[in-house]
Amino acid sequence: MLINYMEILVQEAIDDLIIKYPNLKTELNKQDFIDIKIFSLNRLNPSYTTREKGYVYTKAKMMDIQSKINIVSIVALGVEEIISRKKQKFEFWEFPKLDKIKK
Repeated sequence: MLINYMEILVQEAIDDLIIKYPNLKTELNKQDFIDIKIFSLNRLNPSYTTREKGYVYTKAKMMDIQSKINIVSIVALGVEEIISRKKQKFEFWEFPKLDKIKK
């Protein structure tokens, strides 16, 4: 069985952010969290293992504080990016200069 341990770590970081900032749960929907996970995984090195020994080695390597900081930082950037995109999407539909167009 092929396991990408980085996916597990990113999901844990997302879950920790939701616990720390519960307003994210109301501001973002399920698809947004999937997009955050994809955003993060595309910016992190994959960490695939097939055996228990490789899993233990990878887990030990990822326990390093700098690795955790990198993962949390990239997940936080993903949250900012997705929230920013959502705001831009809504601003696009507000048509603030519609009166000028009609004249």
